[in-house]
Amino acid sequence: TAVASSVAAAAAVSAAAQQHAAGTDLGIFVVTAGSERFLRRARQAVRTWAEGREEVIFVAAGASELPGGRYVEAVPCADGPGASEAVCCKVVEGFHLALQRFPAAQWLVMASD
Repeated sequence: TAVASSVAAAAAVSAAAQQHAAGTDLGIFVVTAGSERFLRRARQAVRTWAEGREEVIFVAAGASELPGGRYVEAVPCADGPGASEAVCCKVVEGFHLALQRFPAAQWLVMASD
Protein backbone atom coordinates (compact mmCIF):
# COMPACT_ATOMS: atom_id res chain seq x y z
CA THR A 1 0.00 0.00 0.00
CA ALA A 2 0.99 3.65 -0.28
CA VAL A 3 1.19 3.96 3.50
CA ALA A 4 3.55 0.98 3.78
CA SER A 5 5.73 2.42 1.00
CA SER A 6 5.79 5.78 2.75
CA VAL A 7 6.75 4.20 6.06
CA ALA A 8 9.49 2.12 4.39
CA ALA A 9 10.87 5.20 2.62
CA ALA A 10 10.86 7.20 5.85
CA ALA A 11 12.65 4.36 7.63
CA ALA A 12 15.32 4.22 4.91
CA VAL A 13 15.89 7.99 5.10
CA SER A 14 15.98 7.80 8.89
CA ALA A 15 18.52 4.95 8.80
CA ALA A 16 20.77 6.90 6.42
CA ALA A 17 20.55 9.99 8.62
CA GLN A 18 21.35 7.93 11.70
CA GLN A 19 24.40 6.43 10.02
CA HIS A 20 25.63 9.91 9.04
CA ALA A 21 24.91 11.31 12.51
CA ALA A 22 26.79 8.42 14.16
CA GLY A 23 30.06 10.13 13.23
CA THR A 24 29.19 13.42 14.93
CA ASP A 25 30.98 14.56 18.09
CA LEU A 26 27.74 15.90 19.58
CA GLY A 27 24.47 14.16 20.36
CA ILE A 28 21.39 15.99 21.63
CA PHE A 29 18.29 14.28 22.93
CA VAL A 30 15.11 16.04 23.92
CA VAL A 31 12.91 14.39 26.54
CA THR A 32 9.25 15.16 25.90
CA ALA A 33 5.79 13.66 26.42
CA GLY A 34 3.20 12.22 24.08
CA SER A 35 0.44 14.76 24.75
CA GLU A 36 -0.54 17.21 22.02
CA ARG A 37 0.87 20.12 24.04
CA PHE A 38 4.35 18.61 24.12
CA LEU A 39 4.20 17.32 20.54
CA ARG A 40 3.42 20.87 19.41
CA ARG A 41 6.64 22.00 21.11
CA ALA A 42 8.63 19.21 19.43
CA ARG A 43 7.18 20.20 16.03
CA GLN A 44 8.20 23.80 16.66
CA ALA A 45 11.74 22.72 17.59
CA VAL A 46 12.04 20.72 14.35
CA ARG A 47 10.94 23.80 12.39
CA THR A 48 13.39 26.11 14.18
CA TRP A 49 16.55 25.25 16.13
CA ALA A 50 16.59 21.50 15.33
CA GLU A 51 15.89 21.90 11.61
CA GLY A 52 18.41 19.94 9.57
CA ARG A 53 20.32 18.84 12.68
CA GLU A 54 20.70 15.08 12.51
CA GLU A 55 22.37 15.02 15.91
CA VAL A 56 19.05 15.86 17.59
CA ILE A 57 16.63 13.10 18.60
CA PHE A 58 13.36 13.35 20.52
CA VAL A 59 12.26 10.67 23.01
CA ALA A 60 8.89 10.10 24.71
CA ALA A 61 6.67 7.31 25.98
CA GLY A 62 5.15 6.90 22.53
CA ALA A 63 6.39 7.43 18.99
CA SER A 64 4.98 10.29 16.91
CA GLU A 65 5.71 11.73 13.52
CA LEU A 66 7.27 15.18 13.30
CA PRO A 67 7.78 17.46 10.27
CA GLY A 68 10.53 16.70 7.78
CA GLY A 69 10.41 12.93 8.21
CA ARG A 70 11.53 13.18 11.84
CA TYR A 71 10.03 11.22 14.72
CA VAL A 72 9.63 11.30 18.46
CA GLU A 73 11.16 7.95 19.32
CA ALA A 74 9.38 5.70 21.78
CA VAL A 75 11.14 4.64 24.96
CA PRO A 76 9.73 2.10 27.44
CA CYS A 77 8.60 4.72 29.96
CA ALA A 78 5.21 5.99 31.04
CA ASP A 79 3.73 9.46 30.77
CA GLY A 80 1.27 10.49 33.39
CA PRO A 81 0.78 11.17 37.08
CA GLY A 82 4.23 10.02 38.23
CA ALA A 83 5.88 12.79 36.21
CA SER A 84 9.21 12.79 38.05
CA GLU A 85 9.56 9.02 37.70
CA ALA A 86 8.59 9.23 34.02
CA VAL A 87 11.16 11.97 33.37
CA CYS A 88 13.90 9.97 35.13
CA CYS A 89 13.09 6.92 33.03
CA LYS A 90 13.06 8.96 29.79
CA VAL A 91 16.40 10.59 30.66
CA VAL A 92 18.07 7.21 31.26
CA GLU A 93 16.52 5.69 28.13
CA GLY A 94 17.35 8.83 26.13
CA PHE A 95 21.01 8.62 27.17
CA HIS A 96 21.04 4.95 26.21
CA LEU A 97 19.55 5.71 22.79
CA ALA A 98 21.88 8.69 22.25
CA LEU A 99 24.93 6.54 23.08
CA GLN A 100 23.78 3.98 20.49
CA ARG A 101 22.92 6.60 17.88
CA PHE A 102 26.01 8.79 18.38
CA PRO A 103 28.83 6.43 19.39
CA ALA A 104 31.55 8.94 18.44
CA ALA A 105 30.02 11.80 20.44
CA GLN A 106 32.32 13.55 22.84
CA TRP A 107 29.34 15.43 24.27
CA LEU A 108 25.77 14.32 24.91
CA VAL A 109 23.28 17.03 25.72
CA MET A 110 19.88 16.41 27.29
CA ALA A 111 17.07 18.92 27.04
CA SER A 112 13.82 18.44 28.89
CA ASP A 113 10.64 19.89 27.55
